Amino acid sequence: MKRNIVRKIRWFYIRFGIKITNLKGNKWYAKKLSNEPDFSKERMSEGIKISILLPVYNTPSQYLIECIESVMGQEYSNWELCIADDNSSQQHVKEILRYYSNKDDRVKVEFRNRNGHICECTNTAFAMATGEYCALLDHDDLLHPFALYEVARAIHSYPEAVLFYTDEDKWLDGKRIKPFYKKKWGYKHLIGINFICHLAVYRTSAIRQVEGFRVGTEGAQDWDLALRVMELEEPVVHIPKILYHWRISEFSTSGGEKAKDYIKNAQYKVIHDAMERITKKGDF
Repeated sequence: MKRNIVRKIRWFYIRFGIKITNLKGNKWYAKKLSNEPDFSKERMSEGIKISILLPVYNTPSQYLIECIESVMGQEYSNWELCIADDNSSQQHVKEILRYYSNKDDRVKVEFRNRNGHICECTNTAFAMATGEYCALLDHDDLLHPFALYEVARAIHSYPEAVLFYTDEDKWLDGKRIKPFYKKKWGYKHLIGINFICHLAVYRTSAIRQVEGFRVGTEGAQDWDLALRVMELEEPVVHIPKILYHWRISEFSTSGGEKAKDYIKNAQYKVIHDAMERITKKGDF
């Protein structure tokens, strides 16, 4: 019964609260990108350090290299890449990570001695973070070259904010498709759908306050984190630019929920738990 109620709430917000742009064809988006103005840098202090949390497990070598290179190529330089390898069984993963950690002091790597899945692995990466803010990156995705620059600029403008999120698109065979242009939705819409998704950048102290990623929400752990941070009732800022490219592959959830069977159960748990929390507070 409760599961049906949760599904109806999700359907309501998806149907009436969201204009779904990522279901359109791709020709119009390719044309838009060809006419897209270039990003430009303004004079800005780079005093804000951003820690990028990257959990890794048996990532195909090309995807992992492209992911890390998208960080290395950032126009904003005050970052650290905190990589936690979840005891990968494929040797190339460790070789690639050692190469980049030797190449750049900003790349920090922790090799876990057992596989704990995404929540434990990301918490390991978070334990290495020394920046004031933490950005979440999946091991086969790509950051736009101006991603961290635009986030840092937003932080300068809204230093009181606890969470920054951007627009995103999908990456398939070297092409950008299916853009997701987001709105300034609130907490109740977030219960209906994880519109924050990528790129999400949190104030580090807020992640500590909610005690990091919650084991048991694997498959919807980023949604769970967003809900719990938003419950702190501090400002959240939307950066209306596509700064994250979510790879479509057999290793990614971006190909659809069927890519990983456990996702729906995790989503149900996240929504159910959030509703219980706000019902107790009397906010729903």
